[in-house]
Amino acid sequence: MSLSEEDIKQIANEVYELQKQDKALNVKEPIYSKEWIKLRKEIDTWCHENKAGYGSGYQTLHDQIYGAIRFVTGCSRIKSLTKYDVPAARFIFEQMISEFKKNRGK
Repeated sequence: MSLSEEDIKQIANEVYELQKQDKALNVKEPIYSKEWIKLRKEIDTWCHENKAGYGSGYQTLHDQIYGAIRFVTGCSRIKSLTKYDVPAARFIFEQMISEFKKNRGK
């Protein structure tokens, strides 16, 4: 049995369409929620702007904030924070900023 050129083109097109459908089904959701991305940028900016004023490096401030967020939300991996966890994470961040400001000179 031999295939005509028309048959080969038709099979190739069908395979191509199946591959496109398979790729469309495997499109991954973003790892981070949009709400967390926004808060993460705020934390990053705050840590960079305030590292000198607290006598700590960027990483020290960053780790303290992220550690508190992990503890309070119960998420061991920040990537697993959902948009529903972000209000609690934001509250922790704002409380920590407030406490950093109160204790700045001590």
